Amino acid sequence: MPIIQIDVREGRSREDIHALQEALTNAVVDHFEAPREYVYVIVREHPGFNHYKAGEHLPEYGDEPEGLTIKRKPQAAE
Repeated sequence: MPIIQIDVREGRSREDIHALQEALTNAVVDHFEAPREYVYVIVREHPGFNHYKAGEHLPEYGDEPEGLTIKRKPQAAE
């Protein structure tokens, strides 16, 4: 059973987390030809303060410094 674990800053919507889980599942199914029902994805969310990079704590999600924008992939119409 492929198990994927990912840690992200908290604050993203349930829809964004679900889209990430779907994309990761699809990548494993496509690349490893694993049965979809055996792919297990764990997403752990943490406050920005718990993320530390280059000697500084990261801001909370949505509080990025001026000039930095986190983009989402547009959802396909169903």
